[in-house]
Amino acid sequence: MGADEIIQLVACATQDIVAKAVAAFRAIAEEKAVALTPHIGSTTPASIDTNPDEVHQILTTMLKFAIDRCEANGAAAESNDAAGKVELRVDLEHGGVEFALSDSGETLDAARRSPSCSSA
Repeated sequence: MGADEIIQLVACATQDIVAKAVAAFRAIAEEKAVALTPHIGSTTPASIDTNPDEVHQILTTMLKFAIDRCEANGAAAESNDAAGKVELRVDLEHGGVEFALSDSGETLDAARRSPSCSSA
């Protein structure tokens, strides 16, 4: 993107943004016996103004790192238990919508985990 280009924000359904990102990694998480759980907080707006492509890229990058670090061990895969857990949370925080990951593996530091968008 050039310095003189304007970023276009559009109203996007919060549920759709989360569902698209989770769907992109659901099969990979299952292969690695990682439980992938989305959670949208009750006060989170149904729609947010954002650049959906950019948010999708950020969320999928975060999910990939989190899942990679929660890979299944042999015992968990054999018992059908999740070897790791990744939760994508979306909550209203400080006047904006915050996307955050928590997981049971080693992952990105807090400064790189939470892109925020303004609510619509």
